[in-house]
Order: sequence, then C-alpha cells, then structure tokens
Amino acid sequence: MKISYSNKNNLTVVLHNSLINSNYSLKIDEIRLIYIALTKVDSRKSNMGTIEIYAEEFADMFNLSPKNIWRNMQNSLVSIREKTLKIKSLNSESEEKSIKWFSICNYHRSSSDGHSIELKFSDSISPYLFELNKNFTKIKLNDIRKLKTPFAHRLYLWLTQEYKMKSGNYYDLKLLLNTVKEKLLIPTGSYTKWRDFKQRILQPAIDEINRKTNLTVSFETKKRSNKIHLIQFTYINESQKTVISTEGKITSPWIKPERPRLARRPKVNAGSNEEGSWKRKNFKLLFNYLKDLKKWNSSAKLTMEDLKRMISYTKIICSDLHKKFSDELIERQRKTVSSKKIAA
Repeated sequence: MKISYSNKNNLTVVLHNSLINSNYSLKIDEIRLIYIALTKVDSRKSNMGTIEIYAEEFADMFNLSPKNIWRNMQNSLVSIREKTLKIKSLNSESEEKSIKWFSICNYHRSSSDGHSIELKFSDSISPYLFELNKNFTKIKLNDIRKLKTPFAHRLYLWLTQEYKMKSGNYYDLKLLLNTVKEKLLIPTGSYTKWRDFKQRILQPAIDEINRKTNLTVSFETKKRSNKIHLIQFTYINESQKTVISTEGKITSPWIKPERPRLARRPKVNAGSNEEGSWKRKNFKLLFNYLKDLKKWNSSAKLTMEDLKRMISYTKIICSDLHKKFSDELIERQRKTVSSKKIAA
C-alpha cells in the first residue's frame, strides 16, 4: 500500500519508551526507512506481517531527489538487517537483550508500479511496536521528516518522550554525557573532548531541531571534577498555529519559521571590513528570522546562543539594538538564576 501524499501530514510513528531509550546506531536513511514503515502499521494491533515501501513514496516523504533513491534504500536495508539494538526486557528492568530490527528483507523491481522493498519487523522487536496501550510515545512524522542528522532524530525522540509525560509549556531534560554516548553506541575513546562532541554531534542536532521542528531547544552543562558530565536541555513545544481571517475562517496553517543557516566567519582579522560584512550578513538573517518568529508567536524569542550572536553583531551596526539585546540577555539570565533558586 502506497502512502497517500495528500494525507502525509497526518502520519504518525508510535514507539515504546523502552525502544526510544535503547542503545543503537543507525544512519539517516535507515532511520527514515523504519519511520516510513511504522506509518503503515497500527500500533494498537498485532504485527501485521510484511510491509512494502516504494522508492517513489520514500523520496516524496523526505523531499529527496529521485536519483539514486532505489540504491540508497537497498543499501540501507542491507545495512540495517545486520544491526542489533540493546534494549531492556519488558519483563525485567535488570535484563537487557540484543534484538534485530527486521526478519524479512526483500527487493522488488517493477516497471509498472515502481521499485519497492518488502520487510517485516522481527518477532523480538514486535512487543516494542505493536499492541501498545501504555508507556509509548507518538510523534507526527511531519514534525521530524526534514531532519537530516541521526542524532537530531534521537534527541527529538528523547525530548518528545519527556514532555508528553509532563504538563506545562517549558520542559527540562537532564542526560549524563556518558549515557548519551552509550545510547548512540559511540565507541570508547571517540569524542573524548567536549568541544569535539559539541561541535560535531550536539550543536548541529540542536540547530536543526530549532530550525525544522516544533521544538525550540537550548542547553547548558554541568561539571564534575572539572569535566563536563551532564547536559541539561531546556525546551518549548511550539505547537502548530492556525491563521484565522477577519471573517473567522481558517485560511492556512502557520508553521514555526525555520531558523536560517548562518554564514561561517571568514578567516580574516578582527575589526576588518571583511569581518564587518560577515556580521552584517548574519545580523540581517537573524533579524528577519526574529521578525518571522514574532509574527508566528508574539512571545517567541531567539535562543540564548543566537541572542549572544546578535549582541556581537549589533555592536558595530546599531547601538540601540545592541543595548536592547544586551538588556534582554541580562534579564533572561536573571530569570534563569531565580528559577533555579526556587527549584532548589
């Protein structure tokens, strides 16, 4: 069964929370393959058996070029069927087991219907995907289908699982750095320096989530023995808005605007004209993004990281804006400190 493109905005993926918190490592197309397969099943019922995924719908769902899609799907399926994930048993929290994702993996070539793959989720993973009535998390595929990095997908699942178990508008999630590495199956000895982990894995994922999903995320770190050992994420679930005309009619959905990708700082001297041009370019991108955010939600704000960037940019552009952003940073930092004291 091919997915109806007109209904793809309503497609959902449902996972048992133990599966979300399990240890596994998948490439981006392998994650996409699992997601699109899960949109074709009913998590309330038993394992339905084989699932067929067409190259055409895979490309359309994730806005990919049709070129090489069939080859990428084949390679992903070959790779994922050899992989296992470490997961806690549903019968005993102390018991951990290694299980396979799929038990059947076949390929079909067709000049009429288009190339497709056929797969079946393994019996060992079925309890984490089927007949679910508690301890599960449901996400809209449309909220995450634009993500392009594996860790962005994993982090989004962890954050979504957390806020769906709580109430309110602002949420916190604390994760030990070593736990994050274990869940991602990062080999011991890799990314031992916090700077490398932050620049190559963490920050790109957060930037992508902030640009492309319904969550707005920031983070801070905690040290132990002068080493970073914990990451605390603070985030908001920015639900989809609706534009309503003066006649009271719904005109169109209004989605949270995507944060633009900023230009990298050129290798030039500080204070040079080239540096000034770079700052002005990024200022314009962030300033227009901020205006779009305010149109979408009048209470929306830049992340603390982007706010600090604006303070740096406006120092040479506009003294009034520089003071405005500086005052905002001081006020937000003051509120953060006050909130922590109250929580303590």
